[in-house]
Amino acid sequence: MPFQKGKSGNPGGRPKGYRELRDLCREETEANVAELIRVRDHGESDAVRAKAAEVLLDRGWGKATQPLSGDGESGGLVIEIRKYTTQEPE
Repeated sequence: MPFQKGKSGNPGGRPKGYRELRDLCREETEANVAELIRVRDHGESDAVRAKAAEVLLDRGWGKATQPLSGDGESGGLVIEIRKYTTQEPE
């Protein structure tokens, strides 16, 4: 069912447990980072260690930007800028 104009898509608001879960996760941040470091250093496989390192880097420095693929002749991104007006041409 599509949203109706002027009506909230979530009239009940955010679920009640959200704040408690968020606060609990924030309280456990130090322990979770320590566990990620442990997995990064002593994980069972290269893939597990690499994923732990990736998560640590993403959280510490932000995720790397993803390149955009374009539709131009050279594969570059094409941006078309148009000016719209309600005035009649003279």
